[in-house]
Amino acid sequence: MIIDLSHRLTAQTAPFPGDPKFESTQVLTDAVDGYNVRAVRFSTHWGTHLDAPAHVNAAATDVASIPLTKLYGDCVCIPLNNKGNLKPDSTITLDILTPFETIINRSKKVLFQTGWSQFWNAPDYFAHTPGFSLDALEFLIQAQIELVGFDLPSPCRDEDELAGHRLLLNNGVIIVENLTNLDQLPVAPKTFVLSAFPLAIEGMDGFPVRAAAIL
Repeated sequence: MIIDLSHRLTAQTAPFPGDPKFESTQVLTDAVDGYNVRAVRFSTHWGTHLDAPAHVNAAATDVASIPLTKLYGDCVCIPLNNKGNLKPDSTITLDILTPFETIINRSKKVLFQTGWSQFWNAPDYFAHTPGFSLDALEFLIQAQIELVGFDLPSPCRDEDELAGHRLLLNNGVIIVENLTNLDQLPVAPKTFVLSAFPLAIEGMDGFPVRAAAIL
């Protein structure tokens, strides 16, 4: 069984605030040229996507240089909203993660389900997203996680947003953002196989992925 973890994208799908909007132009048509070709323009952080270390350091690993073993393999999904107390603008603190310490320490790839994907394409999706505290992210780094993903647009909120990216990416942790359907995954400690491959384009700081869970 394969579960699609990526949002379907349309011309109306909003980019991260400040990023360029999606554009698509018909270049060739089957009626005139015998086949169809389109040219597209979009942010490297549009929709369900990964962040490479180059996102915060141009000299660091780009998308094409990420080892494929970091983007495929055994993974766990930890639900953080099972008590219904993860509200808009809330912070996922270290004490929320510590009950899962044993699971996290045994895992290389961890997804966190917050329930925020229900607001995808809503005005508040970017404006009032929950986010992790910096010490919670440091906890993941100390556990030697190599990939972390969530149904959020960013690891942290407000003034910590860039600091959170730097903390994870400068320590080699790949970030996968804007996931969906995490509620359909087996709950940790049960595992599944995660696949989150982007196109291998050199120089990219991030790129959309067709993330999937193989059960």
